[in-house]
Amino acid sequence: MKLTKKQRNKQKITMTVKELEKVKRNATDTAVKITHLFPIWILRTKYGFGEKRLREFMEQYAELLDAFNKDYVSLPDIAKQLEEETGIRLDEEKGK
Repeated sequence: MKLTKKQRNKQKITMTVKELEKVKRNATDTAVKITHLFPIWILRTKYGFGEKRLREFMEQYAELLDAFNKDYVSLPDIAKQLEEETGIRLDEEKGK
């Protein structure tokens, strides 16, 4: 018997804490890979960045991430500055 979407959404599953941690770790690993690889891939394939500029980009990315982790900058600060300088607005609630 095939379940409807509503029925599937109401289904409960049971898993161990270890299994849940593995799911969370895999999701985190995938998210990190996406947020690192996608920009680098676009810079390479669409804008022709070579090794030197890609390494510079990755260094800047790492520095900004470090500043964020140390609470020197915040996501709202970065979004506000980007909007003021370029007019690009990222709507966090809608994922835009």
